[in-house]
Amino acid sequence: MPDSIQEQRCIAAVVDLLRAEFGGQWEILDRPDEHSHLVPKPKTPEEVHGNGSTTAAIEVKRLTGGRLWQGYVRRHNSLFKSLAPKCGGSYYLMPCFGLGMDMTPGLRTHVRKEIERVARNMAVDQSKAIRVYRSGVVRSLGMSPRRDGFINCACATDAGVVSEVSAELRGIYYLNDWPSGQPHWGHSFVTTAARKAFQDALVKQCTSLPDEASAPLSWTEEWELTRIEGEGRSGVVVLGGQTGNVLQATDEDLSSSLASALQKFQARRWAAIHILAVEPLDMSYADLASVRDSLRRLSVPECLDRIALVKGATASWVWPFDLGLSRA
Repeated sequence: MPDSIQEQRCIAAVVDLLRAEFGGQWEILDRPDEHSHLVPKPKTPEEVHGNGSTTAAIEVKRLTGGRLWQGYVRRHNSLFKSLAPKCGGSYYLMPCFGLGMDMTPGLRTHVRKEIERVARNMAVDQSKAIRVYRSGVVRSLGMSPRRDGFINCACATDAGVVSEVSAELRGIYYLNDWPSGQPHWGHSFVTTAARKAFQDALVKQCTSLPDEASAPLSWTEEWELTRIEGEGRSGVVVLGGQTGNVLQATDEDLSSSLASALQKFQARRWAAIHILAVEPLDMSYADLASVRDSLRRLSVPECLDRIALVKGATASWVWPFDLGLSRA
């Protein structure tokens, strides 16, 4: 089967590396898959190249990011399209910490309406706030043994907006801003007015509570929307989304590529050097540092001699780690 355009590009980039290291004129010697008539066909590398002094068999694999990253990309693309306002334009949305890429249908509908509300007449590089409604429960824990009171919340990040009002209290209080069934979000305010309105409402509710009593609290937070140069694409990029365990996603992706390469190279020695070339899919997080870190955690098959990371028309050796040669 002829190599795909992607495979041809990756092989050419690896051959450039070989030419820079070993010199000589590198030429294709064999495409093992093309002349095998066995059924089923044996697992073979893409191509074998040589320069008259040494030979190299090259196998190409694409890094898709594994299940976690692919799920992230699907959610990213879905939000990009579904949150786009009717007035058009490209935007960045900076949500609160902890949102990730998961929005319930109700939240997605609300955010889309808010973007629609504020996006009209926005200029490139201009930022505005969209409103997000939140609720929680305030509980009084009794009087403070100190002169000043104290309040904290369930949120481990951005909790300063809550604790800042401690000096206005005389008791000890707790804001459960992660009540049952609600997502674990941090606090987010764009304007000073919204931040102050939340703090004022929090102090008012605390000071009205008897000891050991609880009461609900509702407030409005803000996420920042910025219009950007979109190169003709209309949509909303949600920033700060998390893939879950990125290390796990990287390891999963490379482990699959190594297992596939093992099937191609373990049966026989195709050339003096066995090379696995990996190329990240568009939007993949894979770079030199992340791939090398992942390879330190994984077991590279003994039948592999080198691993190259390809991006575009260039390649760099990522394993063995002491190979410093790379194309910039």
